[in-house]
Parts: sequence; structure tokens; C-alpha cells
Amino acid sequence: MIKQFDEIDWIMHFFDNSVDLTSESIDRVRNFSLLWNLFETFARNKYADINSITAAVETINSREEITNGFMSDHLEYFSNRYFNTDGSQKDIFDGLKFRNRRNDQIAKEAVQHA
Repeated sequence: MIKQFDEIDWIMHFFDNSVDLTSESIDRVRNFSLLWNLFETFARNKYADINSITAAVETINSREEITNGFMSDHLEYFSNRYFNTDGSQKDIFDGLKFRNRRNDQIAKEAVQHA
């Protein structure tokens, strides 16, 4: 039998209680991780890249149109995270790991100029 393990206690101990973890932030990270893993495993055959994600979005959109209202909060969040109010990119944008493949660089340019 596998011994019970308290992940939160381990994290807090590992970071010497210096990380301010709330149950909401833990739930959000856990839920995002679960959704991403399910998406990548089942929708993208265990390999998600720019092309396969684009194809998945197009498939979803053909079944039920993805509207601006549905995405506006998400677009605003990521816009604020990666770009200044004047449209210039923040340093954190350079940390995004776009591969050097042509399609990935085209996607990066599209994000920069959106």
C-alpha cells in the first residue's frame, strides 16, 4: 500500500513556508494541469504544438463558435501579463519558449502583433 503523502505540507516545508499558497491558487494550478494533460493526451495525441493546437481550436470553433465574450477575460489576462499598456512587450514575453520552427515563429509574430 502506498503511504499517504501531504503534498501541500511538503511544498511548504521545501520552501521554508515562504510561498503564500492559498487553496484557490492550488486549485487553479491543479485544474489547469489536469485540463492541459487531458487536452494534450487525448486531443493532441500526446503532442501539442502550434499546428495541432490551431487544428484543435478550429475543430472546436466549427462545433461551437468561440466568441470574443467567451475569450475576453483570458485575452485581457495574457495581454496584461505579456504586454505593457502602450503595446510594447514585457521582458517576461521573451521567456515564452517558441520553437525555432517556421510555424512557431509565425505564431510568435502573430502574438506580438495581435
